[in-house]
Amino acid sequence: LKGIKKKKKKKKIIVKYAFFYTLFSLFLLIFLFFTTDYLGKILLSKLYCEGFYIIFWSALGYFFITLAYIFETIFYAESKTKTILISNVISAIFLITLNFILIPVLGLPGALIGLLGGALVRLFYICFIFFKF
Repeated sequence: LKGIKKKKKKKKIIVKYAFFYTLFSLFLLIFLFFTTDYLGKILLSKLYCEGFYIIFWSALGYFFITLAYIFETIFYAESKTKTILISNVISAIFLITLNFILIPVLGLPGALIGLLGGALVRLFYICFIFFKF
């Protein structure tokens, strides 16, 4: 009974951190969405302007990946690392499959879709197990 209360307390803290991380990230992502071209010109070169759209979508994918990391902490704490391995395998299979299908057709946007798809599948799986666990 005491172990269950401890786990619930840990999960509550993790959800709180995930919430604030999401709020902070959404602010940054919205800022990045509207300033991508400007930031690209400052930090990169006009030669790469065709690919500046990648900046926002890559950042969004990174957000999904790192949000999953926050929820994973409970599995590390409880020595349930098999869940993390399974999430990575599922994500990799999904990402590679999407890349094989989409890159020949869409090129770089296909790779971005693969990245976002793999990251979202991983996040959904981790959240599903987190709230079920």
